[in-house]
Amino acid sequence: QLSSVNLYLPSPPVPSSDPVTVTTSKAKVEVHENTNAVLSCEFRTEKETNPRVEWKKRGKDVSYVYFDGDFTGSFKGRASIDGATLTLRGVTQKDSGVYHCEVTARQDKIKLGEVTVTLNVLVPPHAPSCEVPETVMRGFSAELRCKDKLSVPAATYSWYKDNKPLHTANLPEINYTLDPKTGTLKFKAVSKSDEGQYRCEASNGVGAPKSCAGRHMKITECSLEHLLSSCPKALADGRYRWRHDQVLKAIAESLASAISTSKYHHAPKKAVHFIKAGEKHRVRPQLTTGLLHKASDWQLQVDLGKQLRFPQHIVTTSLRPDMIVTSEVSKQLIMLELTVPWEERIEEANERKRAKYQELVEKCRERGWRTFYEPIEVGCRGFAGRSLCKVLSRLGITGVAKKRAIQAASEAAEKATRWLWFKRADPWAATGTQVGA
Repeated sequence: QLSSVNLYLPSPPVPSSDPVTVTTSKAKVEVHENTNAVLSCEFRTEKETNPRVEWKKRGKDVSYVYFDGDFTGSFKGRASIDGATLTLRGVTQKDSGVYHCEVTARQDKIKLGEVTVTLNVLVPPHAPSCEVPETVMRGFSAELRCKDKLSVPAATYSWYKDNKPLHTANLPEINYTLDPKTGTLKFKAVSKSDEGQYRCEASNGVGAPKSCAGRHMKITECSLEHLLSSCPKALADGRYRWRHDQVLKAIAESLASAISTSKYHHAPKKAVHFIKAGEKHRVRPQLTTGLLHKASDWQLQVDLGKQLRFPQHIVTTSLRPDMIVTSEVSKQLIMLELTVPWEERIEEANERKRAKYQELVEKCRERGWRTFYEPIEVGCRGFAGRSLCKVLSRLGITGVAKKRAIQAASEAAEKATRWLWFKRADPWAATGTQVGA
């Protein structure tokens, strides 16, 4: 007795009357990281029964994935092909991109057909990096940052204080703003109630949300002295440097005016005066002379914006006094160093700056330069130290000019300090540089 057996064998692409056509059942593929991705590619040919199939990936350059019947590069050993459909195993974020399936049918009228498939590998959140300041002065601004650079799609962020979620809406009763897209939490002016432990959570809907470790932010009180002259944050922001430069500019302008005037100053000539018998000798007023009157080629350099370089032909040094006045003809050097301290620390600042430049002064004198160095102080609340009055007199700036110079320096310090007080709670990068223009 005979029985029939039906054999079903896979058949090659069936030629059709149409030229080669290439299609995909899914133009955009999204899969989770470390899973498999199937990139569909189907084709029909007119006459060709053994078409050539190639896969390419487009990035900065176009690279082959499948060529001449074999996989290339990192795709070897973890990719397979069925007909023209490509399967990638254990995909990572590096596999995301645009892929091209190309089918070449040499016997067809239209010999090349292609289709594009976009692969997007989804990555769950990672523990974000968080920046929380350890200490913030009451009334100051504070900015907390959170970022997860690895998650795909990009994460959105939530902040928690003492494990309680913070609102993202700008409600009138809260003193902060929270941007869930950037992960930035900003306080305009912190109060004691803002002290606590803060953590940030990143989520993107792909995997479970991830948080950074909680960090404590302490709110401290500050005295007026601390705020105006001793705050590390204000120092790091450049607030004190900006005020220092405002006062320095005022003194430099007075000094520049005096240098210009000194060029027309002539030392009094010695003369013999005769008096009648029996008359008393009358002392005639003499012109006031100072250091600036001993040369006519003075050149002034001022260290605004940390740009000054000490003249290398005198001494090679990394020190930068605030003001340098040189006369090449008479080989005279005047160095002035300004400090804008809390008034009660003026003497301390003077001693510190005098010791700092003592060695440089000695080296300049050893090189044959007649060197005059003096630290000067203007208090941060506008009180000019005795050192400024002394230096102005020594330079030959007296009378009305001296009074105006002291007043200009005092007003510059007072105005700058007032500005620092008004802007104490604002980010300095946004406002401080504008006033310094």
